Amino acid sequence: MAEQECVGFIDMDCFYVAVERTLDKSLVGVPCAVCQYESQQKDTKTVDRTENRKVTVGGASLIAVSYEARARGVTRMMNTGAARKQCPELITVMVPTAHGKANMAVYKEAGQAVCEVLADFAEKVEKRSVDEVAVDVTRAAKDLLESTPFADVLEEALAPGSHQADSAATLEMARESHAANRKGSKAQKERLERTSAGGDYDQEERMLMAAAVVVSRARRAVSDRLGFSCSGGVAPTKQLAKLGCGLHKPNQQTVVLPRHIDGLLQDLPLDRLQGLGGKEGKQLISRLGVTTAGELGALTPDDLVRA
Repeated sequence: MAEQECVGFIDMDCFYVAVERTLDKSLVGVPCAVCQYESQQKDTKTVDRTENRKVTVGGASLIAVSYEARARGVTRMMNTGAARKQCPELITVMVPTAHGKANMAVYKEAGQAVCEVLADFAEKVEKRSVDEVAVDVTRAAKDLLESTPFADVLEEALAPGSHQADSAATLEMARESHAANRKGSKAQKERLERTSAGGDYDQEERMLMAAAVVVSRARRAVSDRLGFSCSGGVAPTKQLAKLGCGLHKPNQQTVVLPRHIDGLLQDLPLDRLQGLGGKEGKQLISRLGVTTAGELGALTPDDLVRA
C-alpha cells in the first residue's frame, strides 16, 4: 500500500469499551474502563465473555478508558486501583479469561467484523491491529469523482466532524505529545462545528477530498451496522493518514492534503511519528537535540552525521 494515491486510516474509538458495551448495555454512557486479567480477583481462571466480569479490587492495568471516565481524570496510564480513587463511580471490566490467561477473542472478532464492513468501500483492507485498519480507497475516490459533481463531493467532505489538516483546531491537536495523545487528553472531544474551509483544489486534492467522503461513509456504515464509532484519516501515504486519524477523536476524521504537510509537521512532537515514540526514538531525539518534526527537517546532512 506504500504507493497508493488515497489512503484511509481507521482507528476505533475506545474499542475494548465499545465491545463491552455491546455485551452489557448498562455500561453505555457511564464512566467505565477495561482492564487486563486481574489475578487478585477470585475465580478468574476462566471467565467467559457472557459472564459478569466487573472487578472492584486489585490493580490491573487499564487497556481502554471511556470518554466519560477520561472527563473525570482517568487515563490509560493508571491501574484499576488508582483509577477508582480518581473516579469512585468508575466501573472496571476485566477482559475474558481462559485457563488463567487473557482471552481476547471477543475483541478480535469485533475487529474482523469492522474489516468486513470496510471491505465494502475499499479496494484493499489492511488490519494493522485489533482496533486499527488501513484502507486503499483510490478506486472508490475515482469512481465518486466520475459520478458526482465536485461541488457535491466537497460539501460532503467538509461536513461538520470532518477536518482539514490546516485548520486551527487541527494544528492545536498536532502540538500534543505522543504520551498526552495516547492517554487521552481532555482536548480530545467530538467537535461538531465546521472547522474546514473550501478553496481551489487540483486533481490530486480532489481525489483526496473524494477519498474523505468514502472514508466518512465507511465509518458511518461501521456505526450503523455494528454500533461502533471510529475516527479516520485520509492522506497520500499511510503514515500521514495515521497521523491525521489521531488528530480529532472521537468520531471524526482529518484529511491531509499535500499543501498541509509542512504546516502540520512544523510543531509536531517527534514522538508522534511512527518509530520515534519508543525508547530508541527517544534516544535518537536526544542525540539530535530536536523535539519537533519541523526542527528535524531543518537539520543538514552534516548535523545528522554528527549525531
